Amino acid sequence: MMTKEEVARIMEREVISGQSLSGRYLSMPDLVIIKNKGASEMVDVVRDIVTSGDIARRLPRISEDDDLDLPAM
Repeated sequence: MMTKEEVARIMEREVISGQSLSGRYLSMPDLVIIKNKGASEMVDVVRDIVTSGDIARRLPRISEDDDLDLPAM
């Protein structure tokens, strides 16, 4: 569990580090939190996750038998 304040702290840290489009999103298995609303923002975030190679680490896969395969953290 995380408070809104902790989410904000982590996102602010990523602004400084340049990670996650400089803090524009925060993701963990089965959840991606974006800072700004809108379809273009969502497209930017998904594109960043895919092109960075982090998609396998950040988003779960659903197997052929419909089991959820959570990535190792």
